[in-house]
Amino acid sequence: MGLRETKKAATRAAMSEAAAQIALRQGAEKLTVAAVAEAAGVSTRTFHNYFTSREEPLVEALATRVRTLVERLSEIPTEVCMADAAEQLLIEAVRMDQTDGPEGIAAIFRLSDFLETTSGADLKATVHAELMPIIDEFRTRHPQLSRFEAGVGLDLLATTAANALEAYYESAAPRDPERGVELLHQAFHVLRAIK
Repeated sequence: MGLRETKKAATRAAMSEAAAQIALRQGAEKLTVAAVAEAAGVSTRTFHNYFTSREEPLVEALATRVRTLVERLSEIPTEVCMADAAEQLLIEAVRMDQTDGPEGIAAIFRLSDFLETTSGADLKATVHAELMPIIDEFRTRHPQLSRFEAGVGLDLLATTAANALEAYYESAAPRDPERGVELLHQAFHVLRAIK
C-alpha cells in the first residue's frame, strides 16, 4: 500500500472511530456529519468523499470491532461453549476496565442496536452481514445450531452482557471490578439456567 492509500485508510478509520465514539458516548442525536468530521479533524466535504451517511462509518467501526472479537474468541479453545467464552472475555475486560467505552466488547452490541434502530432495510442487511463472523464462530462452537439459532444465541448473550455491565456501571465510583465480575457470573448463571 502506497503512502496515499495509507493516508486515505487512516482518514477513513479516524472518521469511523469518531462516529463510534460519538454514538456510544453521546447518543444518536449528537451523531451528525459535522460532529464526526470535527472529531476526526476533517471537513464535512472530506467526510462526504468517503461516506454517504452518518451511519456508514459506524458500520466500519462495527466491522473492526467484530474482527477483533472473533480474533480473541479464536484464541479460546473451540470446546469452550460460546457463553463461557463470552463470559471469560467480558471478565477480562471488566478487570482491565475496557467494557464501558467504545473499545469494549459491549460496544459491538450497542453499535449494532444503534444501527438496527436508526437505519433502513439496506443498512440493516449490511449490519447483519458484518455480524456473521460472530455467528460463524458461534456455530463453530455449537455446530448443531442453524444460523438463525446462532443469531438468537448471540442476541441472548448480548442482552445478558448488557444487563450485567449496565448494573455495574450504574454503581457509584470508584467501581470494584470484582463486583462487575460477580454481576457477570450472576447474569450468565441465569442464562445457563433457562434450558
